[in-house]
Amino acid sequence: MGEDPFQLYEKLSVSFPSLLQPLIHERDTYLAWSLKRSKAVNNCKTVVGIIGKGHMNGVIYALISDLGDLRFRDLCGQRSLNESSNRWVDTLLKNLVRDTVIGVLLWGLYEQLKTVL
Repeated sequence: MGEDPFQLYEKLSVSFPSLLQPLIHERDTYLAWSLKRSKAVNNCKTVVGIIGKGHMNGVIYALISDLGDLRFRDLCGQRSLNESSNRWVDTLLKNLVRDTVIGVLLWGLYEQLKTVL
């Protein structure tokens, strides 16, 4: 299988354009991040990584073009401030409803036991 990786990219971009970003570019960035992190965590000068031929150019590009801000949270995407505050409000309301239902059930059980005793 001596096919050029660029031919594979071209075929992918024509046949499945929406897959190129997550399968190739995001994977390249993740591999570069993990190599960089491994070097930092182990406090080493050199890290050896084994990657496929199709990812080599993208990983090298991500490492060379990194200005020191290659972070994992950038790979995961960032939530907008509005989205995170809405999620907080939704969680608060769900917990409030759950706790209210549990409180009412416990109060009813207490009243039942109080009349029996």
